[in-house]
Amino acid sequence: MGSGSATGTLAGAPDRVDLFPFIPRGNLTIDRLSVNVTAAVAAALGKIVVYAADDAGRPTTLLLETATLDFSEGSGK
Repeated sequence: MGSGSATGTLAGAPDRVDLFPFIPRGNLTIDRLSVNVTAAVAAALGKIVVYAADDAGRPTTLLLETATLDFSEGSGK
């Protein structure tokens, strides 16, 4: 699990899930999401998903799921 507070290197692996919890202090509107891909890996695919959370910060309801994203290009997407 990553905190999103610092940049780091994550090694990809099949069927890997990386979680980056973010709990805002109040209501907010999010109008875009991004992923920074720095190394091209053939057939690297992924999705961005956003969940609501319970009072303990655990994921509950799926709010958004992107289409499958192609990370094989190695450029920021």
